[in-house]
Formats: sequence, C-alpha cells, structure tokens
Amino acid sequence: MARNWTKQQLDAIVDRGHNLLVSAGAGSGKTAVLTERIIRRLCDNENPAEITRMLVVTFTKAAAAELKARISSALNEQLAHDPANRRLARQLMQLDRAKICTIHSFCLDLLREHFAMLGIPADFRVADDAESKLLRQNLMNELIEDYYTAKSIPTEYAIDDFGRLADSLVGVKADDKLADKLLKLYTLFESYRDSIGFLKNFADELKADATCDFGESRCGQVTLRIVSERLEYYRGQLADALPDLMNDDLLSRAYLPAIEQDIDYIREVIRLCSNQDYAGLFQQMNSYSAARLGAVRGASDDVKAIKDKRDRFKKEREKLAKKFCSLTPEKIAANQQRTADMLSQLYRLLALFNERIKKEKHRRAIVDFSDLERLAYTLLVTSDGRPTDTARSISELYDEIYIDEYQDVNSVQDAIFAAVSRENNRFMVGDVKQSIYGFRGAEPDIFQSYRQSYAHLGDSETVSPSGYTIYLSDNFRCDKEIIEFANLVSERLFTNATGALPYYPEDGLVHSKSGEEQGIPVRLLIVAR
Repeated sequence: MARNWTKQQLDAIVDRGHNLLVSAGAGSGKTAVLTERIIRRLCDNENPAEITRMLVVTFTKAAAAELKARISSALNEQLAHDPANRRLARQLMQLDRAKICTIHSFCLDLLREHFAMLGIPADFRVADDAESKLLRQNLMNELIEDYYTAKSIPTEYAIDDFGRLADSLVGVKADDKLADKLLKLYTLFESYRDSIGFLKNFADELKADATCDFGESRCGQVTLRIVSERLEYYRGQLADALPDLMNDDLLSRAYLPAIEQDIDYIREVIRLCSNQDYAGLFQQMNSYSAARLGAVRGASDDVKAIKDKRDRFKKEREKLAKKFCSLTPEKIAANQQRTADMLSQLYRLLALFNERIKKEKHRRAIVDFSDLERLAYTLLVTSDGRPTDTARSISELYDEIYIDEYQDVNSVQDAIFAAVSRENNRFMVGDVKQSIYGFRGAEPDIFQSYRQSYAHLGDSETVSPSGYTIYLSDNFRCDKEIIEFANLVSERLFTNATGALPYYPEDGLVHSKSGEEQGIPVRLLIVAR
C-alpha cells in the first residue's frame, strides 16, 4: 500500500541538484524518508542511480544493516511487480558491494587502499579498545616519569617547570590522576581538525589577547554579549512598569526615580558592551549603588510585582558582576599570559606523546579507532583545508552521498564528508535536539552552522548556492500531550541557551499520529538523589 507522505517528506525524497540538510524531529520518519529517497533513485526510469555509486554512512553497524535490509526488501518488492527488470535485479545483486557503512568502516577501507601514502604498514590491523587503552596508559606513564626526571626529553619538547604544570592540571596531591587527565585531553583533541595543534593556536591567540582590551578578544566578546543580553531582558521588564508608575502620583514619588535610575544604568552597561569596553564595564559593574524605593502602604499585587522585578534585576546584576567582572583588565591580561604559557607547555607534552605513540603503533603495525578518522583526514584534506587530489578522485566514485545522524559528527568527520562530496550531492539527516555524544567529541553546532548557511527549501525569495534545509516536524509516534510537553520544555531550554543552538519555529514537533487517543495527561516525576 502506497504511503501518504507529507509535503516536507516528499520534498526530501524527490528534490535534486543541490546539497540537502534534513532537520528531522523525533518520530518524523527520517529513516523511512532516507530509504525511500534511495529506492526512488534506484528505480527512476529516466535517470536511474547505481547502488555502487552511492555512499551511505550511518552511525552504527546495526543501522547500516537495517538500511540494507530495507533497501533489499524494497527492491524485491519492485521486482515482484516487474520480474523482467534486469537493472533492478543488478542493483539487488550488487547490494552487498554497496558502501552502506559506518564512518569508521569507510575510513578503514581508505587506509587499506592508501596505506603507502599514509606511511603505515601494509599488514596493519585495528587494535581493540583494551589494547589501545593499555598502550596509551603505559606510554603516558613513561612520559610523565621522563619529564619529572628530565630524561630523554628533546629540547623542542622541554618544559621548564613540569611540576607546576602537573599541579595546575590535577592539584598538588593528585599526581596519580595526571596520566588519566592528560589522556582525556589527548583523546578530546583527536576529534578536532587541528588535533593538539588547537592548543598551540589557542595559546598564540591568548598571548595576542593579553596585549589588547579584554572586550576586543574572542572570550571578551562572548562575555560582554552575555552581560548585555541578560540585562537587556531586565531593562525591558523595568520599562514595562513605567506607565503604571507614571499614572499614580504616590508610586511616581516612591518608585519612579529608582526605576528610571536602574534603566539608565542598564543602558550604559549595554553601551559599554556594544563598544567592547571591558575596562569601562568593570568600573560600571563594580560601582553600582541601588537607590532605595520609597515606602508604599497597602501595596497591591501589581506594585509588589514591580518591586519583585527590581529585586530580581539587582540579584542578576550582582551575579553577573561577580561572575564576569570581578577581575581588573590588568589581572585578566596577566591570567591570559599565564594560561597561554601553560597551554604551550601542555602542547609540547602532548606533541611528544603523539610522536612516541605513533612510533610504537608503527612498530606494532596497529592503528586505533581514532586513527581511522585522523589518517583519513590527512589523506583527504590539505593543511589549508582544501580537498587533496586523492579526495577529488574518490569524489568521482560517488554520485550521491547520504549521511545519517549528522548532529553527532565532529569537525574531522565533517571535513572528510565535505572532501569526498561534490558541491551538490550531499544529503545530511539529523536533529540537533537529539545530539547525545558530546562526550565523544560530537559537535552539534556543525549541524547548526549548515542550518544557518542553507536556505529554507520552498522559500522562493532565497537562492542558496550552498544548499537547502528541509524541516520534518510531523511526529507520527507520540500522543498529543507528549508532543505539547516536549515542545514546552525544548522551547524554553534552547531559547535560554548560549545562542550556539538557536530554537527555530520549525523545531517544534507537530502532532500527526493517527488513530484514537486516550488523552492521558503528562506527569513529570523528578527524582532527587
């Protein structure tokens, strides 16, 4: 029986000629859409695709197996209606050869095909987690001992005061945790495009920041934006109370001067933030003196609400002052310089560790799972971020590239996919609200950056040279009460976040489940430990 697709689902299935980002909410049928798009491309009578010229990347082996099974079932169903169709029969026969795999499987195949270019042994194998963890632990412990004894440390990796670096990372009495801390940092940076080079670049940036006003630095700009945005909210709250105060002589005398003074104070703070003037902001935030409110007997609920707004503003202002404006510009500059020095030392340590572990892996003819992505990245992306000749050759092998769960990719994976794709053949599916692998290096802001740079498909006034976004908002899985509650929570959580992952109207789920519902209310249980 033919399925009734929504307009957005159908757009995701049939649209061609450019990159597509499908922002698919929970229960919106994204796997069904992905499968249907592939099937229709294989069964297209006018311009059919070849299964062997598709690259389909899923997040897990189970997901890859499920997708293969769905495609096989759909092809068999089509052949049942058209048993003489040799092309469909060929697609079914070639399904096992198709690149429907995980990112690690794809990268492993690249390494096996280009081992000589990467300088790894032809007979290399992938070490399991236990072997890799033990190797890293042993090498890191040896490295720490060498630094403490100043033994076998090349000049370019030397650290003047290793004990101080260790204390800054784990404290004076926690040397036994130093290796674990360093290994966690090394693992974290493996998912960055610059790898541990990120530390060196950040240290250089901090050194430059220490010579200018903090408000002009990247960290300072974020700080001032947070202060400005939070106090702007309270400026609006206090401004809303002005008409009520002005229309009452008693309230005007008792409350209006203090409220107007606070509004003027907030405007000055916002001006300083806009001008990136941290020195001025520091003075302003640490010289605030709240005017006292006059006495009002028998205050109504509206008057109490005005006083409550002001009290909340004062508490928020005090919290912001302590959190973001407690240090003088001179102390911040000194801290930036000290932090830059520590980061430079940490970079040298991890760089030496990286050299040692690379040599030991080569001696043992092994790679670990992080190497699969890192070596593939080296193979496919130049030092200035452009695709290599090898990447361009690989991109010619695939007419269409599909990647599922794109909200959980990291910057290295994103660069790999970009390198092997063309300008108009990438199909990315995901949901930023379902990103759960931040602890493994996933960067949901990558997905968000595509949403911001791609035009909304269907917006006739906008033409995007990069690609288009399609939103799948219809939820076919949950009852209405669940949808309403999920939207209520998500809207407040995301709109009150830092701004890196904004919440769009299209992110709200639309109740589309068919059939009779019982209308059971949602109950929220909070278990305190």
